[in-house]
Amino acid sequence: MSKTVKSPVVRFPGTVDFYDPLSFPQSIAFSDALDKASALETKTRADLYEFVKAMLPGIAACVESCDIDGVVLEPDKFPSTPNVSAQDLLAWLVQEVLALYRETEPPDPNE
Repeated sequence: MSKTVKSPVVRFPGTVDFYDPLSFPQSIAFSDALDKASALETKTRADLYEFVKAMLPGIAACVESCDIDGVVLEPDKFPSTPNVSAQDLLAWLVQEVLALYRETEPPDPNE
């Protein structure tokens, strides 16, 4: 199955089909990407690129298809401009996969 979500980013209209549910390899790929990205500081554009390089493999592992013009889920091809729209697109993709990923984790007994 898949979950189709419409991009909320005006500059990048289209849809993304996310695998739903995520498999173990997909969850592990995303978890590894989160760990790598969390260890980075993002103060400069070069730092942001390192963040993109860390996150995109984990996101791509969870995407069945991406139907957004000009968007390829590879670090060297992912859009960098316009700055705000590109960052919004990345944040949205992370949020969508994170929502699926959190469904794979057992509930926290302290919550």
